[in-house]
Amino acid sequence: MKRKIFAGLASMLLLISIMSSCTNKSDDESSSQITGTNKEFSKELTLPIVPDGEDVTLTYWIPFSSELITTLEENTMYQELEKRTNVDISWIHPAGDANQSLQLMLATGDFPDLLENILDKYPGGPDKLVEEEIAIELNSYIDNYAPNYRKIREDYPDIAKETTTDSGNLVAFYCVQTEHENPWDGMRIRQDWLDELNLEMPTTIDELTNVLKKFKSEKNASVPMVWYDGWKDQYGYMMGAWDIGPKFFKENNTVKYGPIEPSYKLYVETMNMWVSEGLLDKEYLTRETGGREELISSNQTGVYNNTSVVDVKDVTSPLPYLTIEKGDTRHFSNWVTNTKPANEVVITTACKNPEIATKWLDYHYTQEGSFLFNYGVEGIAHDIVDGKPVFTELMIDNPNGIEPLLMSDVHKWHQGAYNRDFKALPGLTDVYVAEQELWATNTDGAYVLPPITMTSEEGTQFANITSDVNTYVDEMTNKFILGLEPMDKFDEFVEQIKALDIDVAIQVQQDALDRYNAR
Repeated sequence: MKRKIFAGLASMLLLISIMSSCTNKSDDESSSQITGTNKEFSKELTLPIVPDGEDVTLTYWIPFSSELITTLEENTMYQELEKRTNVDISWIHPAGDANQSLQLMLATGDFPDLLENILDKYPGGPDKLVEEEIAIELNSYIDNYAPNYRKIREDYPDIAKETTTDSGNLVAFYCVQTEHENPWDGMRIRQDWLDELNLEMPTTIDELTNVLKKFKSEKNASVPMVWYDGWKDQYGYMMGAWDIGPKFFKENNTVKYGPIEPSYKLYVETMNMWVSEGLLDKEYLTRETGGREELISSNQTGVYNNTSVVDVKDVTSPLPYLTIEKGDTRHFSNWVTNTKPANEVVITTACKNPEIATKWLDYHYTQEGSFLFNYGVEGIAHDIVDGKPVFTELMIDNPNGIEPLLMSDVHKWHQGAYNRDFKALPGLTDVYVAEQELWATNTDGAYVLPPITMTSEEGTQFANITSDVNTYVDEMTNKFILGLEPMDKFDEFVEQIKALDIDVAIQVQQDALDRYNAR
């Protein structure tokens, strides 16, 4: 297998710096905990996938941008993957607008072997890709050449459902999670302030209102609660307390649209009350990260999302997802599905070696392959300590001050088709895992829509409707919250949304959900 040249002098210097800071190990020693050449993983998959002495190159299109490297050719995880499989990958990273690049490529019919992150960008979704002879239908290939991916789908019915099209086709290899991931984000609160004021952790909207008032009067917080930059509650952190979503959600498999539900008015009235009483940042639309962090560091706010302010991290606790009635379980939240969207990989009709491409992708779901994706190469990205992988200082406390997630661009990978361990993130602390567990305690995600698929006709119709609806809803919701429109105009607001054909968009989603449930 031919050796490859790193792109650019800067990348060469980075690699030299990285390798010099790592523990010196031979190739055999560095991979001893993971795999061995020609090890049999199943009756149908052995390494190397391509016999020694033969050359097979797969072209792989994927949008990619990193501050540290210019191409995944330089990623040490993928370099190790090439050594193990003997499959050469020629990377294609579109410059500029990736969607425009994709559409041009599809229009010309000049396809690479593999395409990643295109399913939500192609009208009609995966079935249409097969129908128009862009992607191959993978059912027989997975049956015959992908025993590990097939086994995961057999063992996890929800994953099988999410990776099957409405027509029963298998069109892509997905990023799957066989271990359920708890909600990955939420709001946080100053625990030291709660303790000092002898206040219980709020679990309802009314309790939070009382806490915010106490923070304002007793702690002199000028802005008791701040949101993300220009945040519109897109994850329903507050709105979910009323069991509605910011857009489309399902209740007993009936699709609904949050802003036209009666509870949406109650939500907006609460937000308006918080703003008018000085409890919620009235500049939430324009206050940028730096200004928000300044409020946190100067003790002017006590409820916020994640923060980099070191001085308050140790005195911050996760704020539970709130409900209206104490002790209730809410059904809409920041919920994680079994497959990670925008990571799917399809094999195109241009691929001359679909069996090898299938085997190469299937290796990503073996214990050894998924470990490589999640933790990188031993001695570079991780070490084995007491039988468990531990990320190296290079990854979590880089001597050049490079953030852990940026180092993941170089030494592991967190996208693509593989069995993802959501805990395998450099710098992820036990504190964050505990936060996720807390956010999951009173929510079941039952109202969150699964990854449904629209037909091309539905997709066009849906996009045309929601483009106008989203603009109108965002504008009017913010006007209501900020007091720029009186609440007695709320009924007119709902009627205007309906006049924009929201019922048609709801039916499109309902039809897609019904097809999903019938898979």
